[in-house]
Amino acid sequence: MKTRVHPFKGSYFSKNAGNLSDLVAPPYDVIDDSHREELYAKSSYNIVRISKSKEISGETVENQYTYAANLWKQWQEKGIIQTDDSECFYFYQQEFTLGKENFKRLGLVCAHDLTEWREGVFPHEKTLSAPKEDRYRLLSKTKTHFGQIFGIYEDKENGKIEKFLQKIFLDSEFLGEAIDPEGVQHLLKRVKKQEDINLIQELFKGVEVVIADGHHRYETALGYSKEQGLSGISNDKPKRVMMSLVSTSNSGLTIFPTHRLIKNLPSSFEFKRFLKKIESDYKISSLLNEADFRSKLEELWKKEEKVLGLYAGENRFYLLSLENNQNFSETIDVILLHQFLERELGIDGEQLAKEECVEYVKDLGHSFHKITKLVDLQDKYKLAFFVKAPTLEETLNISLSGQVMPQKSTFFYPKLFTGPISYIF
Repeated sequence: MKTRVHPFKGSYFSKNAGNLSDLVAPPYDVIDDSHREELYAKSSYNIVRISKSKEISGETVENQYTYAANLWKQWQEKGIIQTDDSECFYFYQQEFTLGKENFKRLGLVCAHDLTEWREGVFPHEKTLSAPKEDRYRLLSKTKTHFGQIFGIYEDKENGKIEKFLQKIFLDSEFLGEAIDPEGVQHLLKRVKKQEDINLIQELFKGVEVVIADGHHRYETALGYSKEQGLSGISNDKPKRVMMSLVSTSNSGLTIFPTHRLIKNLPSSFEFKRFLKKIESDYKISSLLNEADFRSKLEELWKKEEKVLGLYAGENRFYLLSLENNQNFSETIDVILLHQFLERELGIDGEQLAKEECVEYVKDLGHSFHKITKLVDLQDKYKLAFFVKAPTLEETLNISLSGQVMPQKSTFFYPKLFTGPISYIF
């Protein structure tokens, strides 16, 4: 068995750049225009100026990416970005609190071989074409991986790999620390000892990785790598991508749900008629208020019952049981929800992919009220569906069996930030 995990020469902000908390940013795909303005205001060196730079007025789309590439080069020339002179592994640890419990999620940052799907690297959800085109433009102009692919691996021997990495982590060299607005600590350390590097590579021989976050960037990097191969370039660097690998034995692997807001339904849509249509096929329970609705829904989810939450505005709360429903295949809740949307509302896979009729809302446990208010206050939203998050075990089983979930099925918290470390090839 060969290892797919390699050290690399990492690039990161120098002390000249300022406070790391002002320099890092969430992944590009969760940053809207107003958030980008906030990040721009933090520092003239915030990584968002590269990872999701502003469109240049009056210029072609391509200039946006050329500008980002030129700025990245300037930062290197000015000593804002420094690059290690030897190949290293890195640790990216996130410390965060959920409720009253504190977690530390340790990731090994490496250059991972780019393979076809299911040849050592497995997807768990579908991808869309638009994000891949965007990331391709940035990658081809900058020749840099800015965000880490978030990978998880089964640590089968009682967490053997995690225990070993934790031991090395304690003796590793500190490089930087950032605190994000949610209070999550992002800590970066470096592994330089060749003995430790060799041991890590040995441990990861034959280890398979499931992508938790970063499917679009992985496919983009793979496509770019193939192009470079066709061009006759022998350099190994384009054949690898930066990953942060987290063990399944780590208690900080938390998955939250992503709920669905339904919009752009036909003008003829009437909720009463819709409810009448589905009541013969589903066990439907009506709840009086939001508190009871949420409490009952979470109670049923804990019992692992197949149930969706439905809000139709005007304090109309419903629980839709899909238990033993012959209309659907026996599978996880989020897949059942998409089957329901297609069967009962005519929202097919193409419309879901283009987000024509659906908006997705990530939930850290405090989005119920936000979602119900959106339905109440904005005419474009007709319904909201609340769905249970897949478990880690379900996610792994589906991925490793060769299947994929719908897009936006999982929300691994916290997100890996862009900026702590980059990989120039």
